[in-house]
Amino acid sequence: DTGGIQSFGGLSQLRHRSDPLPAVRRCAVVDIILADAKLTPRGSVSDVTLDWASGTDENDFEMTIADPTPAPVRGWWWWIDDTEIGGRIDDMRTTVTSGASEVTWLGRTWTGLLASKIIRPDSGQDYLTVSGRLPNVVKSLVRRIGLDSVLTVDSDDQSTVTNWVFKDPRYVDAYTGLRNLLASCGRRLDINARNNRILLGITPVETIGNTVDSDL
Repeated sequence: DTGGIQSFGGLSQLRHRSDPLPAVRRCAVVDIILADAKLTPRGSVSDVTLDWASGTDENDFEMTIADPTPAPVRGWWWWIDDTEIGGRIDDMRTTVTSGASEVTWLGRTWTGLLASKIIRPDSGQDYLTVSGRLPNVVKSLVRRIGLDSVLTVDSDDQSTVTNWVFKDPRYVDAYTGLRNLLASCGRRLDINARNNRILLGITPVETIGNTVDSDL
């Protein structure tokens, strides 16, 4: 429910950086939700050009909005409902062409947010060791890296880990660390925006033909 949000008609453009075609491709009209630093929705826009990357190599985005009302600022969030597409606005870039200025908002995707945080051992310990039901362990790790106010673990997965050790390396970015932890149980991360929350799901890895379904 995005009650009170004003929508602006238009045509979105989206290019995932892993797409084989270099050109930005036009897609169906979708609303991009703009939310303030507390994840409270402040508006929605649809006339947007978006360059978005999520995976092991790149985890960032660039976004331009034809008529940004309200205009987002650093520290705001955005997402497309019922997808993994979204992130945090970290910076802005203004370009001027033939006297006309254009603002591009830059930032981290959800996986980029995880990748920017480090899982480390407790003081005086050589390694961080975790045990328990997988959703509870992931929830504890999200809280440990300070993202529990942003990411909500939403899973009833019954997998468990016992004395699972973060090592090689001992200090690991949270995206890599969580992926490795879940992979040890045949699971992967499933990120989704729904009801003004960013949900971290846990999904079994499936093999389709000779291809392994992953969160890359």
